[in-house]
Amino acid sequence: MKKLLLLFYVLVMCSVVSGQDFPGINSSRYFPLQNINNQPADLVRNNSRWNINVVSAQIGLANALDFNETDFMKKLSKVGFTDLKYFLGSDQSLFVGRAKLALPSISYKINPNHAVAFSMNLRADGIYRSSNDNITNLFIGYDNPELLETVSNEYFKSVVNQWMEYSFTWSGVLWNKDEHLLTGGANIKYLVGGSSGYFDLDNIDVMYDKESIEYFQVDVTYALNKNLDNSINEGKLDLFGDNGIGFDFGLSYSYKPDDGEDIPYKFKVGLMVGDIGYVKHRSKVKRSTFRVSIEDVPYSRFKGIESLPALIDSLEKSVDFEKINSESYKMNLPTSILLSGDYAFTSSWYLSGLIGYQPGFYNKNLDIIENDIWKVNLTPRFETERWGAYLPLSHNNRFDFSVGMALRWKYIFLGSNTIISNLFQPEREYGEFYFGINIPIGQVD
Repeated sequence: MKKLLLLFYVLVMCSVVSGQDFPGINSSRYFPLQNINNQPADLVRNNSRWNINVVSAQIGLANALDFNETDFMKKLSKVGFTDLKYFLGSDQSLFVGRAKLALPSISYKINPNHAVAFSMNLRADGIYRSSNDNITNLFIGYDNPELLETVSNEYFKSVVNQWMEYSFTWSGVLWNKDEHLLTGGANIKYLVGGSSGYFDLDNIDVMYDKESIEYFQVDVTYALNKNLDNSINEGKLDLFGDNGIGFDFGLSYSYKPDDGEDIPYKFKVGLMVGDIGYVKHRSKVKRSTFRVSIEDVPYSRFKGIESLPALIDSLEKSVDFEKINSESYKMNLPTSILLSGDYAFTSSWYLSGLIGYQPGFYNKNLDIIENDIWKVNLTPRFETERWGAYLPLSHNNRFDFSVGMALRWKYIFLGSNTIISNLFQPEREYGEFYFGINIPIGQVD
């Protein structure tokens, strides 16, 4: 189990930002437990008495990985938060990762007007931003220093946030009159923080000569909790730390004409505000802000440094400063606003759309993303009780347009938000994959 969690931890440190969970599948009415984080108000619309999520995961991969190579897993194992050179050496200046592992969860429909659920999710975000990949030359070591380029006023920024959430969901009918139906829902989430921290290396100036680094300057700001510190320095995977609370709220309206007996609705629109809340990290927090300005630094000083804490430890030894070890810091959840719609052509053919917005992605901790994140998704789908096929088309203002595919057989789904676009553009440097098993039991009339 520990190896599985460690693999997941590595995966989530290099995944791709997504506007919603399980694209394509999120529009299906057969997977309510996978959809409650996109729209909790839809839980009561599912007719099953019970739903059991066995396991579901959404994982993305990025950072110059070739998806057609046979050593894919070998490459994947090299990419993690602990390995500094893979991020600094990336040809992407902005690198945003998200992932989710939905652990065993259950929903229960009390009656036609009320439903509840309890779910557990392991989630993580990783954000890395570098202004110049020549920064990595500090840590590689070169036999010929004359090839090194001067670095002036550059930066490297990073935020990592991993947490567990235990959610209680209520969903109910707010208004039901003739052909109109309005439902509402909310997730109340108890949060347990795992590995969390941020690093800001700013105003980096480096000048080289043949014998040494002639001049080196950097402004350093960082904060990390004991979980992240242990993960990086000791290889310990500690998922449980300080706690917090979070909320999701949603409304869903649908219209079904009197002659539409064979369809669940003619159209449906929904609004959801999610991930409101934060985890406050208090236990054994390491924080500091200082400036390093030194001359005639030997090349051996930074050789072999491959993690940010190791780099900072080396920089701290260069200056006298006052540490800030006793203060706490907050990691806000990545708040999102989702506007969704779904149109039924027949009982089997549908077209859904979604607009997702994430304001100020972790900017309370670090000015790492200058602009807010927008995503637009359009998904035609075919589904019956036994089969389903989904074609999510997505555009993100931080990544290219992507075309994916998902398939469902009864209780099982498997999909990717990028598989088709990656086939036609194998040089693309990111992908997104998801799978899950959800078992319905019984019916509510």
